[in-house]
Amino acid sequence: AERPFTDALSGAEDFPMAPAAAAALIAAALGVEVDGRTVLSTAFPVHYPVDSEGDMTMREVLGRMAVANAGNWIITDAGQLLLVPLNSIPEDVSLLVTETGSYITFGGYRIRV
Repeated sequence: AERPFTDALSGAEDFPMAPAAAAALIAAALGVEVDGRTVLSTAFPVHYPVDSEGDMTMREVLGRMAVANAGNWIITDAGQLLLVPLNSIPEDVSLLVTETGSYITFGGYRIRV
């Protein structure tokens, strides 16, 4: 993900690019697929990925798409790239749990994260 986004391009792409197309290119470059549950707003197209510092990395492009969609990217257990919108996280997810799903407590209180 630290490689320049331009490494994922074939040269035939048009900009601005639909976010779903950019995510698919990045996922392919990373050797994964985009999870079918990922929903990206078309209101924020991906412009040619160069900023004041030069070529943007795939991670930076994904980061900007995450911000534009109020979410975070994860790699699922199935090895797919998934955008998790912050407003879709159930309240219980904000509690610290073990790998088996048991709540972690401190002094009898569940820990909020």
